Amino acid sequence: MSFKGRLFRTAVYAGGAAAAAYFFDPERGRARRAATRDQLGAKLRRAERSAEARLRYAEGKAEGILHSAASMPPEPPADDRALSDRIRSELGDRFPHGTAELTVVEGTVELRGQVGDEAAKALLVAEVRKVPGVRRVVNLLHTPEQPAPNKVEAEEASQAASAATDPTD
Repeated sequence: MSFKGRLFRTAVYAGGAAAAAYFFDPERGRARRAATRDQLGAKLRRAERSAEARLRYAEGKAEGILHSAASMPPEPPADDRALSDRIRSELGDRFPHGTAELTVVEGTVELRGQVGDEAAKALLVAEVRKVPGVRRVVNLLHTPEQPAPNKVEAEEASQAASAATDPTD
């Protein structure tokens, strides 16, 4: 056997003898053994609690993944009429039925009419965009003090035409 092997074996034997003398000391050996037993038990209990916590965490993550997979957004509607019904259904009372109208053509939603203010207009457009199946939103909404966006060009052309034919110039 090599010198390193004998040195290692001697160190192991010396360590074992020191541990035996430490734990089997006639005066303090019993207290040391009890303290060591308690400390090892505490470490095992902490390791068990830690393993259980990691297991609960993994179970929760798996449950969350299953839940998110189960709550996938519904399939887009089969046709434009169904999409229009879905939008009206999901918006409910938030859609101003009396002053605005909604048209759907191949997934493109056209909103036209009058709403109370700019914030209501922006909110309505944002809510419609969230509905599954909506490809695009054309916003032709306006507030009471604004002209309708689809009428601006016609009004300007009309004013230009009347100015050109006005004999008072």
